[in-house]
Amino acid sequence: MRGHDMPFFDSPDARLYYRAWEVDRPVAGFVFLHGGGEHSGQFSRLASRLNTAGIDVWAIDHQGHGISGGERGVVRSLDLLARDTASLVDIVRGRRPELPLVIGGHSLGGWTTALVVAKNPAPFAGAVLTGASLRGRTALDESSTGDSFRFDTSALAADPDYLEELEKDPLVQLVLPEPEVTAAALASAAEDLATAFATTTLPVLLINGTKDALAPIEDARYWRDTLPHARLVEIRDGRHNVLNDVDHVEAANAVRDFVLERV
Repeated sequence: MRGHDMPFFDSPDARLYYRAWEVDRPVAGFVFLHGGGEHSGQFSRLASRLNTAGIDVWAIDHQGHGISGGERGVVRSLDLLARDTASLVDIVRGRRPELPLVIGGHSLGGWTTALVVAKNPAPFAGAVLTGASLRGRTALDESSTGDSFRFDTSALAADPDYLEELEKDPLVQLVLPEPEVTAAALASAAEDLATAFATTTLPVLLINGTKDALAPIEDARYWRDTLPHARLVEIRDGRHNVLNDVDHVEAANAVRDFVLERV
């Protein structure tokens, strides 16, 4: 990876951290947004696979997540995450102004990706969404007001090694405070996306496990049928974190091939 200044930038709310996995002569770039309770470092395996295909990868730690500042695990507005993402894209554009760029995200990051491209698709050649329903109820709605929310790790993945990593990684937040706040932010975003994202003309790749309890496969199929230029890769028996579960190679290869098609 090429060296550069310390990978932080300031948003109006917090000092934010990002990772850059860069190659010497890239053919494309991929900006990736992680899910709720996660951090960018969990996707180094995906970045490595994309690097081998000549694809630069950048990934932010959302505010309140990973090494970034902010309220831990609380998402008050997806518009703020979309704004932070736009700032990262500006940094990437400054470093690689001519590089074809695809944006993607998992779960909460997928929701944010959809908002970003709905607001301004111009910088991107395509978008990738994994495990992001973008509609209806979410698992957070099951929490009572004022209670914290704990992810059921059995719904996230089947790979025992990855499940152990989730439990032991100090930057992972399996327990989220104020889940009703994040649920309200998702509900507000769902209203916006119902019209704003449905009309995007960007090519969109959807990747979803058929046994995803947090983002049902029916929702991914809905968006495949609704978006003008969408394709869906269904991971048979896949759970929520398809990029890090037992079928991670199939999911990562789908991302790689889509990005290369956009060059």
